[in-house]
Amino acid sequence: MDEEKKNRDAMAVYNTIIDNLNKRNWVFDRYDDSLMVRFTVGGDDLNISYRIIVEPECGLIVLYSNMPFSTKPENALDITLAIAAINNRLFDGSFEYDMNTSEIRFKMTNSYVGCKVFSELMDYMIDFSCAEIDDYNDKLYALNMGYVSIDDLLKEWTQ
Repeated sequence: MDEEKKNRDAMAVYNTIIDNLNKRNWVFDRYDDSLMVRFTVGGDDLNISYRIIVEPECGLIVLYSNMPFSTKPENALDITLAIAAINNRLFDGSFEYDMNTSEIRFKMTNSYVGCKVFSELMDYMIDFSCAEIDDYNDKLYALNMGYVSIDDLLKEWTQ
């Protein structure tokens, strides 16, 4: 695909994201040069911050949401086990753990190559990820703080 078409398609997707956020009346920051938006929504327990990027070179929409806390280095193994168990339960998106920075994030991607991206896709990506993040961010926080054990979480998730 030629560069001009890639950029045109990426801009159309980016504008769909902007339109979707405007339709929701959400406050967001836009970075037109990098085709990225940032916004935060309130979850049941913790705020959920988003970064959505349109990647013209590979034709992807990439949604990231970093957890609003860093993990304690001594909890790295338990956090890793919890994330593996959580990802086993998800059918779309995944949690990632960076042991170097002690950060956890949720990531979801969708290809738009050869497709017209409708606002409903953005509804799905935002709403689904929000529900998944909201389900697990407090559990990961509690594990990190020592309020719950990895054994307890694994039992809960395997029942």
